Amino acid sequence: MADSPRHLQHIELILHELRTPVNVAAGSIAQALEPDTEPMTPAQQAILQRAGRACSQLEQLCEDLRDWAQLSASDDTLVGPAPLAPLLKDAAKAAEATRRDAVRVALPDDRGQPLRVMAPPGLLGRALAGVIAACVRTAPDRASIPVVVEGDPGGGEIRVLVGAIDSAVSDGFEAERMGGLGFVLPLARAVVESAGGRIWSASVSGRVVGIALTLPAAAG
Repeated sequence: MADSPRHLQHIELILHELRTPVNVAAGSIAQALEPDTEPMTPAQQAILQRAGRACSQLEQLCEDLRDWAQLSASDDTLVGPAPLAPLLKDAAKAAEATRRDAVRVALPDDRGQPLRVMAPPGLLGRALAGVIAACVRTAPDRASIPVVVEGDPGGGEIRVLVGAIDSAVSDGFEAERMGGLGFVLPLARAVVESAGGRIWSASVSGRVVGIALTLPAAAG
């Protein structure tokens, strides 16, 4: 941390200070919900469970902010080959769960040549999950969100198109400034750009309808 840029040191300090009260609150809520504690009404239990979920969201927000800050501050981010199909499948499953099966994510057929892309290890899955979740979040009930994968698996560029988005590269990524999604889209942008890729979005009446990204294909 001593060699990190000053703003990264400040963010690390802020996150440390945020995690302390969040952890205390989460621990207290978990203790209150233990079976051997004094009985509560169903309404009281529901309130505590909501508060517990809010603590979990804050913890995830802190983690996303930390990873974004580290990626943004580094000029030499480690990237490596990552299999695309299983990461997309996990990301789609997580996004569908947020809408309780009211929205379906239509994934491409992955029975062809397995595609691998270059990205920061361990972070691409979270980036894809955030991108798909952003399109699923405000989609109409029973909508189907298409996911299309294009490109050259032999060492060129791979494009992932989610929702209603043109494959023509755009400089606009207004989706990252829309509320209600935490820090997942700024993190997705940092993941993609750290690997030399690009990301852009389309929106209608303040609703994200599509996000596209490019990543270098892993050779071999």
